[in-house]
Amino acid sequence: MVTPHLAANAYQNEPGNFKFLTKLVTAPGNPIWVDEYSHGFRDPTAIAQQDKSGSLARYLAQTSLPVLALQALIILLVLIWEKNQRFGLPLKLLPPQIDNSEAYIQALAGVLQQANCGRFVWETVGKAERAYVQRSLGLGADPLASQVILEAWVQQTGQPATALEAVLSPPPQKRPNRQELLTWLEKVQTLHRQLGNP
Repeated sequence: MVTPHLAANAYQNEPGNFKFLTKLVTAPGNPIWVDEYSHGFRDPTAIAQQDKSGSLARYLAQTSLPVLALQALIILLVLIWEKNQRFGLPLKLLPPQIDNSEAYIQALAGVLQQANCGRFVWETVGKAERAYVQRSLGLGADPLASQVILEAWVQQTGQPATALEAVLSPPPQKRPNRQELLTWLEKVQTLHRQLGNP
């Protein structure tokens, strides 16, 4: 048994090596075995066995950490370069639609609250509610006496007159506080529900 690299091309120029190999090959009666595996020849069963054993886990186990880090960095850069469009093209953000009426009402309410004008709010909303009740009861748009509106209310809705009186009553002489105003506005909402308008 000798090393399989004895006749390798790398050792041809070594002194005496070529002559020794020539004598060895030309000598009669000595069998010569050539290992073709070192020249790239492989048995098909060995190739199939090696292909089965080649897997991602084996590759990762055999690859050095810096190479893996470089590959991960390249993959990350490719994903970033893909313009980050995994879910489609970016959509333009539209400015929110502003309800000018609501914004105006909110601003006016803030000013009236700052100025502590609860009495003014009560009187203004009270006049509008009085006209609304008259129209809802079919009494027209011309201002009528409170007693006429109350009688029509009792006849048409069957509700006691006190529910409507609480809404149509003028604000207290003193300046109403926030809680009194909120309580009165709740009565106005109740009145709207009783008239069939939420």
